[in-house]
Amino acid sequence: MKTRPTNGLIVLAAILLALGVGAAALVLLTQPSTPVFISESSNAPPKLAVGRPAPEFTLNTLDGKPVSLKDLRGKKVLVNFWASWCPPCIEEMPDLKAAYSQLQANEGADQIAFVGIGYQDKLENLQAFVKDNDIEYTIVEDPDGKAGDAYLVLGMPVSIFIDSAGMVQKVKVGTVKQAEVIQAFSQMK
Repeated sequence: MKTRPTNGLIVLAAILLALGVGAAALVLLTQPSTPVFISESSNAPPKLAVGRPAPEFTLNTLDGKPVSLKDLRGKKVLVNFWASWCPPCIEEMPDLKAAYSQLQANEGADQIAFVGIGYQDKLENLQAFVKDNDIEYTIVEDPDGKAGDAYLVLGMPVSIFIDSAGMVQKVKVGTVKQAEVIQAFSQMK
């Protein structure tokens, strides 16, 4: 004769499942906003960390010209991972544009650089977004996400502030405001 679970056991199993899902969500939601560093080996340096060199990349602009982070050495740099389909990325775009204009006027184009990295987006979507929103700073594409992997991008937007020596000074996960960008640049060498 087969025995069937009683209603009590089914309810208990449902409660345990709910508690497990809830606990996992709590752990994920209470993680710090700074990146977690995972190395392939215990001797390998983290891929991204404040006070360390920014991971190098060479990516193509939307018209196919290569841009390398090492070519921007000597400038204060904002690297911003975004996508045309990302609502928070779209929300922060006016602040980034305004900060770029203000910094260019105050510090000069030869002292600062913004690099917007279109993360795992379609080229035609990035091109249309840049045109429709009149974005003047450099936009490159990262269609396969390799640069995003090096910068530990798990969600967007993410902004990395890099000083003129190529060292990461600040990592901001989530939207940035114009004043926040201006303040970060004023604190960098």
